[in-house]
Amino acid sequence: MVATGELQRADLSSLNRDELMAFFINIYNALVIHATVAFGTPTRTIERLSFFKGSYYLIDGQRFSADDIEHGVLRGNKPPPSSLGALLGVKYKEKN
Repeated sequence: MVATGELQRADLSSLNRDELMAFFINIYNALVIHATVAFGTPTRTIERLSFFKGSYYLIDGQRFSADDIEHGVLRGNKPPPSSLGALLGVKYKEKN
């Protein structure tokens, strides 16, 4: 079994916010390195988009892509800088 398969059995419910952030920062870095080794370095914009959306691990019964981790978990669901709104200069409003 590949070591990443062990992530499927991870239980994230017992981790506090700081522990979750540290966990996902490490997972993100490992995932990007793993995907780069497996698929090569994306060189074009469309390749980058599919690279970050298509590279994922199954963790605690859920699928987390590099994009999900970066923009969903680590950036608190803020849209990515490459989103249409960001490119058009629309300001992101924090939800209270």
